[in-house]
Amino acid sequence: MLSGIGFLGAGAILKTSNGIKGLTTAAGIWATACIGITIGYGQYILGVSAWIFVMSTLYILKRIDKIFFKKKETILSITINNIEALPDVYNQLAKTQIIIKNIDMESGGNNIWNIRFFIVYDRRLMLSEFTNELKQINHVMFIDFLY
Repeated sequence: MLSGIGFLGAGAILKTSNGIKGLTTAAGIWATACIGITIGYGQYILGVSAWIFVMSTLYILKRIDKIFFKKKETILSITINNIEALPDVYNQLAKTQIIIKNIDMESGGNNIWNIRFFIVYDRRLMLSEFTNELKQINHVMFIDFLY
């Protein structure tokens, strides 16, 4: 039974450019199944104790996560050769849950645009994968992070 629940939990895990999501959800599904089995066997005190332990652990870890994994700020510099690529860049930033605080645009002549985004992002964001996704956008010539 637990191996079947493990497959359900594995389905909750997703890998994106923001990192890996769903690990806590997968562990929660598995823990809930274990608590349910315990209650089903009539071990009510053990089941309630396990539930209290799981809930307090999740609460404490959520607080620790907020303390240690704060947001990071940087400047993202992108050079494009067609201004019509800007909405695609913006959509990619929004898709990865990056907050744009400020935008500075300069025309470099010959239809070249230098755009600097002052962004706030989660420290767990995989910048290399995010940069690769930005490079896939047509008319994006250059990408750099100014720390």
